[in-house]
Amino acid sequence: MTNETKSCVLLKIGFVFLISGIILLTTVGAAQQSVVELPDYYPDRFSGAGCIDSLTDKSVVIDDRMLKISPNTTFHTLKTQYASRARFGVGMRVGFIKNSLNELDSIWYIQKCR
Repeated sequence: MTNETKSCVLLKIGFVFLISGIILLTTVGAAQQSVVELPDYYPDRFSGAGCIDSLTDKSVVIDDRMLKISPNTTFHTLKTQYASRARFGVGMRVGFIKNSLNELDSIWYIQKCR
């Protein structure tokens, strides 16, 4: 192998490492940004989670799933254990818990959707 060929191979290997490093850093950075520390009053598990597509007094669409809001549905934010429904809207990532009638028992704000 000539010196020119060796240089070309080393240049290609260096380029692969550079691209791999950039991809790794952006992936780690994105993963760190999506971690949200939830308050102690938040449940350990949700029935489901997703982004609010639409919200009315009687239903909410979360990631294209229509879910019925019960008259007793409670709303919760990171700063307020019991919040007003008016504080919730399109573009919010939420967790939710369903009751035995398959209606929403509670909706929990997590973060803005990306």
